[in-house]
Amino acid sequence: MKSLVNIIAFLITAASWLLAIAMSFYGLFYSFDIIASVFGTTVAFISLIFLPILWSITPLYALFAFGDWTLLLVTYGAIPVAMFGVMISGFLQNLVGED
Repeated sequence: MKSLVNIIAFLITAASWLLAIAMSFYGLFYSFDIIASVFGTTVAFISLIFLPILWSITPLYALFAFGDWTLLLVTYGAIPVAMFGVMISGFLQNLVGED
């Protein structure tokens, strides 16, 4: 029973981190698309390294300019999703105890 709960806890942790990584990449590509449509592709590539402030402002721009909450939720919601999964797996591991 204990090993089964540990396996389930590990799978929950792995799934939550994979979901957070997928959300981050989706946010990255969606932000790149918005920056490229506003400033051009060259500025979007340059801003990856030299202007990261554009990437943090892009979700707010999408919200105020288009009324689209998607980028804001995906970009800033990836870490809480991962932490929630890690908390659940930690709870499961503490539930069975350690020997």
